[in-house]
Amino acid sequence: MDLLAAVKAGFIIGDGGYGATIISHGLASGECEESWNLAHPERIEGFHREFIQAGSELLQANTFGANRVSLARHSLADKVGEMNRAGVEIARRAAAGKDIFVVGSMGPCGELLQPYGDLTEDSALHAFSEQAAALAKAGADGLFVETFTSIEEAEIAVRAAKQTGLPVAASMSFQASGATVMGVKPEQAVERLSAAGADIIGANCGIGPAQLFPIMQEIKSCFSGPTLAQPNAGMPQLVEGKTVFPETPETMADFAVRFRDLGINIIGGCCGTRPEHIWAMAEQLRGK
Repeated sequence: MDLLAAVKAGFIIGDGGYGATIISHGLASGECEESWNLAHPERIEGFHREFIQAGSELLQANTFGANRVSLARHSLADKVGEMNRAGVEIARRAAAGKDIFVVGSMGPCGELLQPYGDLTEDSALHAFSEQAAALAKAGADGLFVETFTSIEEAEIAVRAAKQTGLPVAASMSFQASGATVMGVKPEQAVERLSAAGADIIGANCGIGPAQLFPIMQEIKSCFSGPTLAQPNAGMPQLVEGKTVFPETPETMADFAVRFRDLGINIIGGCCGTRPEHIWAMAEQLRGK
């Protein structure tokens, strides 16, 4: 069964956040997370396996920032193809022999588009197209365009991803106020992302499940297609100089059930979501 058929038939349990895990295992300050696909593939594979054991039915490759613009800040722009291919292959190894989807993660370029910044639309389109093509060639089941706050950049990324012919999920990062930091509201996101060709629309990162729930209600009210919800494990807090995500596995599980009952098709987590959160969610959603 392909990804779109699976989400239309019911719901899929996603995975959690990899950034905090990689940092806790020794990522140096300023080091590129995606570089671990090449330097420490066995560790990334281990992180994927932990989510699979917890109940994840879909893995996101460790490729969030593996576009040319982002990698150039680490002097790794020449590693786009290699890094994205490795990300998908690592997730595939972790999922070997299991009925688990592997998707490519595509995050923002990390620069503002003109006229607010220096990034041109052509440069962004080239970067996203290059990354999407590499992920598709590596055998991804779909592409997740995620954690965007600018609707214009998200549209460019969706158009680039759609060129591959793979299913494309588009996910914006909202604040508790109900809009992204760039002022994009759920209804506007749905209208423009669906017009750009997104097959699945949702929200991830930024806020916890309690704050995300009303936003998903808005998205569901104006979009009849498959949807995605991947909140952080609570609202991030700074404790003794470290960012902490305070949500318990039990609360994440309770909201996972609420998301399912709302009709959300992909239910997972983002920053701070650990295997124990996914375990509790899977126990409530699947009884295992």
